[in-house]
Amino acid sequence: MKQLPVKQAGGRSGLTLIELLVTTSILAVIVSTILVALYTGVLVWEKAGGYDMQRMEAMLALEGFEREARNSVPFYGIEFQGSSTDVRFAGILSSESANGGPALRFCEIEYAFDFRSHTFRRRIRIYPVGNAGDGPFENAISAVESVKLEYADVPAKRGDPHVWLDSWSKPGQLPAALRVELEFRQGNGTASIVRTIVLPLHESEEKRARRGTDDAA
Repeated sequence: MKQLPVKQAGGRSGLTLIELLVTTSILAVIVSTILVALYTGVLVWEKAGGYDMQRMEAMLALEGFEREARNSVPFYGIEFQGSSTDVRFAGILSSESANGGPALRFCEIEYAFDFRSHTFRRRIRIYPVGNAGDGPFENAISAVESVKLEYADVPAKRGDPHVWLDSWSKPGQLPAALRVELEFRQGNGTASIVRTIVLPLHESEEKRARRGTDDAA
């Protein structure tokens, strides 16, 4: 009966060169797979975080736009005017007077889409418009692909639906509502945010005159 070889006392056992090379190759493949998975996960996380941050910045900027548009006032020196890509209206700017107290000044607030820089820009100009101290445009929202503004006219009869217009230029009148659709880049595609802003309604001259007659009676 054939006997198995017995390791001699003091002999050494271990991996051969081929076994060592195979083990090293397997470990290299495992490490490479882990590193690729980690790198891909980091990229996905950064992109997702960037998308969320971009949307958050756009929504915060739209909040400011909505607040200023909702607080717009009818003012003979600054008419409410708008097109499909820009709008300007009168607002009230609070500042500090010479004696340290609050001072309120009329100003023109303008938002405009710059297709060259892909930004929805904002500018404030103190009344009377045209002073040397007019402020430059500032970027309110960046990475914008398109901006669409619409203006709701007050219906002629109560209960009729509003008519949405691509532009607004009616002296002494404010639209009933303002709708803004903002489209911005997000990854390989685009995302959009739509906001409808209800503006303060003001009585027409006819209603004011009728009310004055009723009050006098």
